[in-house]
Amino acid sequence: MQNTHTLILDESLFLAQGSGRRVYRHPDQSATIIKIQKPLKVKRFKTLRKLINRHKRRFSSILFSWVEIDEFAAMVARTQHVPQFCSQFRGFVETDKGVGSMFDMILGPDGNIAPTLAQFAAQHPHNETITNAIDALWDDIMYFRALVWDPHFTNVLVAGSLDDGLRLVIVDGLGDRAFVPIKSWSDLVQKKHCEAMRAEMHQKYAEASQKSKSN
Repeated sequence: MQNTHTLILDESLFLAQGSGRRVYRHPDQSATIIKIQKPLKVKRFKTLRKLINRHKRRFSSILFSWVEIDEFAAMVARTQHVPQFCSQFRGFVETDKGVGSMFDMILGPDGNIAPTLAQFAAQHPHNETITNAIDALWDDIMYFRALVWDPHFTNVLVAGSLDDGLRLVIVDGLGDRAFVPIKSWSDLVQKKHCEAMRAEMHQKYAEASQKSKSN
């Protein structure tokens, strides 16, 4: 079946890529990004994994986006509130690079895409403003009992401003991709994991900003 509304994603629209997806700016909607999943890597016991994990069988070509969407929906259902620390899903779209998942683009105060936490750390010290933003992020994650697979600094954007306050937003790595999802089974394990990740984010930010200063 041919779709006459297939979007053409020129490489000039390319924004970033992670281990599992490439991210493009939507050609017609300036505040929307499109995530295109790369082919899944072949792992040991692939057939057994697929037999056990029915979600991988059903959603393989959009698996990473489905993990994020599922986690977002679970947070809303659990708390009856919409979390602000992760980007909102806006639907699917057909492109010349395959089916893409659309999410809100997180903007900085200048109207452009917000910097990653890694980029921000290279220019700003580990002060009270960023400390409060990091603590607020992990407070929200714990309130919503969110599962975060990979809070790497390139997966977190810095919205807001130094004058009005910063807000950290997770744009990749939301949800649990573990083969055995232990954190989703135990609130205690999840809480300990979050506190460890909070401390690690503070430490890594301080190290990154200090390294940048020394250079």
